[in-house]
Amino acid sequence: MKIFPTQNEQIITFCIVAFVSGLSIGLMSHLSKTEVIIGVLTLLAAFLGAHYAFTLQARRANREYHAQMKAEGNLAIFNISRIYNTFLSIRRQYIDPYRTSAAKHFEIMPAYEFANNVDFNFDKLAFLFNS
Repeated sequence: MKIFPTQNEQIITFCIVAFVSGLSIGLMSHLSKTEVIIGVLTLLAAFLGAHYAFTLQARRANREYHAQMKAEGNLAIFNISRIYNTFLSIRRQYIDPYRTSAAKHFEIMPAYEFANNVDFNFDKLAFLFNS
């Protein structure tokens, strides 16, 4: 994990740290030790609180993403089971009664049931190909 994703962020962070450290060194010379400790602890607490809040937000977004992908996968499995059940129904109703007949190619009637059952949103299932 990179702390600074780009060179510009590294430069900006270095400038901010240099400014704050120079300012704090200049101010610390006139303060007592307890005031410096209280100030540093306050800044540390603010930083840790912000860091914890951003971490919790990232975890929540990650959980929501995985829940959405799980729902899309379950919907795809449901659609596949519907298609399979339609195939079984067509086989039982139209194909099995004529399976042993010599003229089965002429006796089996055409079926229109399957045409409306195929609907997949492949864009939402693209996460399956990320490995």
